[in-house]
Amino acid sequence: MTPVEELVEHARTMARRARHPGSEGWRHGSIHDVVLAHGRVFEPAPLPGDVYPALPGHACQAAAILADRHALTYVEGLALLPDSRTVIEHAWCATFGGQVVDAGLSGLSATAYLGVAFTMKFRRSALARSGGTRPILIGDPAGTPAGLEILKHGLAPETTLAVGKPYSEFGTVSGGAGAGAKTRDGLASAA
Repeated sequence: MTPVEELVEHARTMARRARHPGSEGWRHGSIHDVVLAHGRVFEPAPLPGDVYPALPGHACQAAAILADRHALTYVEGLALLPDSRTVIEHAWCATFGGQVVDAGLSGLSATAYLGVAFTMKFRRSALARSGGTRPILIGDPAGTPAGLEILKHGLAPETTLAVGKPYSEFGTVSGGAGAGAKTRDGLASAA
């Protein structure tokens, strides 16, 4: 199984298990549902020489700053660490070509990335609503105003960017999005 396939399989498994309590009737039951419905694959790359690693635990803040200072795209989702067993909820940046710029892993790069690329307008609005200190999706998405809206109602097309590649290009199409998740076209998956 490729690293991307491992990451997608992890997301599918967690989508079946990790539904947010009280989420019946919501568009998405967890971050995993959101990532499977809207996420794309990003290409791991070494950290550029002009970007310094962030302190541990500051990936979201570092990604937001990098996005603003270097005209990069802010992404939240899942990363498969180099040990190929550990998947983390994570934030990073990407170029418009889909290459990762990840200051949040102490200068290292994950083996695979699957996430949702947000427009600058949506990211700034969502972060402002949470006081600028909380990520949009990762952690406890129901704990932020924007995250709760995403879980309940889904993501509007104008809030995301088609940066990165659809994970279906990596041979991971079996099973679709997580159980009960609805894809961008609004169709429920049969996972």
